Amino acid sequence: MHKPRLDIGEGTAERAELLPGHRVRLGRDRPLKLDCGAELRDFPLAYQMYGELNADKSNLIVVCHALTGDQFVAEPHPITGRPGWWDIMVGSGKPLDTDRYCVLCVNVLGGCMGSACPGEIDPETGEPWGLSFPVISIADMVRAQVMLLDHLGVERVFAVIGGAMGGMQGLERAPLFSARGFAGGLRFTFRVGKAPKNPLFPGCRAGGQGRYPPGRGGPLCPPAEPPT
Repeated sequence: MHKPRLDIGEGTAERAELLPGHRVRLGRDRPLKLDCGAELRDFPLAYQMYGELNADKSNLIVVCHALTGDQFVAEPHPITGRPGWWDIMVGSGKPLDTDRYCVLCVNVLGGCMGSACPGEIDPETGEPWGLSFPVISIADMVRAQVMLLDHLGVERVFAVIGGAMGGMQGLERAPLFSARGFAGGLRFTFRVGKAPKNPLFPGCRAGGQGRYPPGRGGPLCPPAEPPT
């Protein structure tokens, strides 16, 4: 039985402050323009890094997580205590060797593990976003990742890798940011299943009034489709 490492109540915003890893606020000088037409300003983005960036910052591999994943790729999960979801791949001497590469995983927008999501506080109102949280697309997730790369001073990554929704992010990145290219010859992405036909919405419950209780956040809701 896995023992949770954190017992911090149900509040999403309170939980985010206590999670291990990195968290940065972006969009203060330049807001993130979303595909739905809204803009995100002064929003949080949470991420984890494994390994060290080299001097010219050319050894960064971005691992994009799937719908049910998060940024805790290669360490026990701080809430569930379970092993990292890809610790078989990421670490010293493993395929994504952290002795050679720096591996970055970003909690996607709407991911509810430290990044902007319905359970986070809207800086304009001081209240949880709830159902007023804007519609988030895969491309929006990628743009937020690139804003983080700019913050870290990384112009070109070595590779982008992901499965399922993570693979979709990798595929979306190529046409959106083709000019930034890759720093190395390794460049691959994979996914399982079909791409959602709709954008990812912040909530699934019937009706559009009210807000989610603290800590519930708003689950991402693409159509449920089996692996192919």
